[in-house]
Amino acid sequence: MIRYAVIVATGHPSHTSQLIQDRPPAMLPAIGKPMVVRVAERLYRSGIRHFIVIVGLNEGSVASYLKKQWVADAHTEFMLEADRESAADLLPRIARKIQEPFIIASYNSFTHENFSSSLLNLHSEHPDHLILSGARFALTQLSSPYFIKQGDANHLEVERTRPKDTSSMVLTEYAVFGTASLEYLMQLHETPDHARHFLDLALAYALQPQSRKIINETSWVLCVERDEDLLLLNRRLLEEAQDTHILSELHQTVRIIPPVRIDPQVTVGQNAVIGPYVYLERGSSVGQGAVISNTVVLGRSSVSAKQTLTNAIVSTRGIISP
Repeated sequence: MIRYAVIVATGHPSHTSQLIQDRPPAMLPAIGKPMVVRVAERLYRSGIRHFIVIVGLNEGSVASYLKKQWVADAHTEFMLEADRESAADLLPRIARKIQEPFIIASYNSFTHENFSSSLLNLHSEHPDHLILSGARFALTQLSSPYFIKQGDANHLEVERTRPKDTSSMVLTEYAVFGTASLEYLMQLHETPDHARHFLDLALAYALQPQSRKIINETSWVLCVERDEDLLLLNRRLLEEAQDTHILSELHQTVRIIPPVRIDPQVTVGQNAVIGPYVYLERGSSVGQGAVISNTVVLGRSSVSAKQTLTNAIVSTRGIISP
């Protein structure tokens, strides 16, 4: 049984969203909650209660939110990724600290909501194995993907560009370090020069001839690196009925087309049409007669009266149309 989860909540090097000028990437909104919390919740529902969250120097709001506004029975620790460090540098220290297998995920990597449970169930059958995750289909364009295929005699093939062989899968940012790979991490006192991501360390172990590894397959992965990815994530969560609540009082003339999420303290003018696939964050406003669909409106930002918006993110800096 796995008790620990490690969540990498440091800003992704390839994250190009315009919104990260105002908040850390891990705190970008995912239907009423920061992305990092959505990832943590999926692990929590799988039975994990001990969390180690890796944060950067300018990401104190991540720690603050998880300390004050998350579930009371989750024990959460934080590790600071200092200058010139990476998550890969911290993993051996984490392994030596807890000395037991753990699951690891990135704040911006999403697949179906029960996938973490699938990983943990597979670990119970193969407790000594490193479990990597492969997706048949990436819903978003990945900036630096790995493609993997497990062949005969436990041989693993890894490519940086998608091979013609359709049996290859894109590597997702979920993994379980079982007992054998945990021992590998514990013995590392200096990470390889190329290892800047936890998947680099996982692959360094997995490509050894005698390593014990297995790939758990999922149908899709959604990695949030761009504004259009965030819009797609919010739509996907609404489709899964993740907190599709209306928590502000609306005038009777407002028309709602589900699925929609409206936070508390949101103002919506008369005769506005909201939905489908709309998230209105706390402190936002929509003017009279506005029509919006497939749109995220962030806090302290507004949609003008009679404005029509679709496929957009509205922030205090203006309208982003990915």
